Amino acid sequence: MFNLVFRSPRMQGVMSQFSAKTSKLFILFLLFFSCSLSHGSMFDYRNFGIMGGASFPKLAFGKFDINFSEHFGMDLQASLGVYWSIKEADLLYYFSRDDWSTYLGVGYQNWDFYGFSSSTSYNGIVFGDGNSATALSVPLGFLYTALSGFAYEIGFAVDVFLNAPADLRGKIVPEGQISIGYFF
Repeated sequence: MFNLVFRSPRMQGVMSQFSAKTSKLFILFLLFFSCSLSHGSMFDYRNFGIMGGASFPKLAFGKFDINFSEHFGMDLQASLGVYWSIKEADLLYYFSRDDWSTYLGVGYQNWDFYGFSSSTSYNGIVFGDGNSATALSVPLGFLYTALSGFAYEIGFAVDVFLNAPADLRGKIVPEGQISIGYFF
């Protein structure tokens, strides 16, 4: 269904305008919401974490979590899949800091095709030599951090290809991941 909707140039223009307006509204929401919250915290969050795990459509990934404040942080990820490798950066908003912290974010991904496979096609899509793609990602997750620093995370995301080869442009890819790690 999405393949038919996003093929027309008019619809691609409408979607790019929609995503630009949505990202501006999301940033304004985050700024307004963070200013309205109290700055005291009952839970001592950690500033830096190293996590690793398994994911779909990625097979294995590793990431660094950096927390700027009680409510804002970012992560930097590198992952490897069967037909691609992905580099990703996400800006995260934590709704509350406790042993279980819920977050929502927005991110940018760069997909490089090949990964573990030397094949240039998958399921009828030809990636070609040296092709890459970019995607906008919206992650949502739950992060458990123990007082000792041990952490595990369950995350979900929706990725939308912005600039991609072949028939990938405009495609929506769901993502799920489980990871463990340690926060310092």
